[in-house]
Amino acid sequence: MPPAAKDHIDRIFVIAQRDGRYSPDAFFFVSEAISQTVQWIKDGSIKPNDAGPTRGSGEEFHVSGRELLTGFERLARERWGMMAMPVLNRSVCASRFAVEKAP
Repeated sequence: MPPAAKDHIDRIFVIAQRDGRYSPDAFFFVSEAISQTVQWIKDGSIKPNDAGPTRGSGEEFHVSGRELLTGFERLARERWGMMAMPVLNRSVCASRFAVEKAP
């Protein structure tokens, strides 16, 4: 494992332990969802939010809340399929991060 990856993992464990509300798996999933969403926006498989700021050609850019939620949902569905909601409710996020269906 590259040192940068190990450092990232170690930092997530420290943050999760310090925070105490969510399992480390929840932090890892959110971190992965952010990274994957950025990649999907760059490769065009997630359409950029038209209401968001204009993106330049640089490496850094803002990901809107709508884009992040789209990526979060897509990653969960790709990973767990129809079981995404039960998995998020029980396993990844434990009882303190219950995900409920939108009305």
